[in-house]
Amino acid sequence: MKQIKHTSLFYTIVAVAIILFYLLDSTEILTLKIGTAHPILLIPLLVSVSMTAREWVGLVFGCFTGILLDITAADTYCFNLVAFALIGCVCGLLCSYFVNDNIYSALVLSVCSSLAYFTVKWLVFFVFDGNADALQFFVNHSLLSAIYTSLFIVPFYYAIHFISKKTNYIS
Repeated sequence: MKQIKHTSLFYTIVAVAIILFYLLDSTEILTLKIGTAHPILLIPLLVSVSMTAREWVGLVFGCFTGILLDITAADTYCFNLVAFALIGCVCGLLCSYFVNDNIYSALVLSVCSSLAYFTVKWLVFFVFDGNADALQFFVNHSLLSAIYTSLFIVPFYYAIHFISKKTNYIS
């Protein structure tokens, strides 16, 4: 069975893109915030990388992305590390065994990943902490941010697939 593998240039470009989007978001140079919705651009980027390069690469880049987000977040206790590692690995596994690699699948995976991330984050940091306005925060912030985040899969999907076609080989 022939396998498509990527050169080190693919992994370098993806790592630089992750660092760039992380820096632009954490320094608020590029803020795409609309009202209370604040997208985390690293989720759709990770989904598209995981769909292209599959589960192990998704796991590694998910860990890398989670560590970057946990560095600057207060009191997350490795939440982002675990969440992004799971997103990367699960999306890669689903594309390896169950889901076709197309834009429709990417959109569904992005919506599911964003909703799962923001819902679990809301549960862990708002509901279990006993905040009185937790439901209002979920509707006004988390749900809107999840939907807004998932829309960025379209440019990332096509960009990652373009880079993948230019930097792969068959073994």
